[in-house]
Amino acid sequence: MDLQAIGNNVIVKLSQKGTERVSSGGIIIPDTIENRETCGEIVSIGNTVTDDIKSGDEIRFKKRTGLEFAQNNENYVIILNKDILCTIN
Repeated sequence: MDLQAIGNNVIVKLSQKGTERVSSGGIIIPDTIENRETCGEIVSIGNTVTDDIKSGDEIRFKKRTGLEFAQNNENYVIILNKDILCTIN
């Protein structure tokens, strides 16, 4: 099943990098506790997105944005194109 974004939405396959950190005392702090940025790969772009992004681009965006879901053992998020902070070269 192919995923196709609609309107000004962007579908991003979430990266597994940096999902938690360990404090100096050895306590594991999950990413859900911190308001950190997240990165992933653009899978689909809606038809009204006019920014200079394309499928396959690696991007960073705010963690607490969009709708997360899983499909075929992969984690995705649907975000608005305005929530993209930058591309990763």
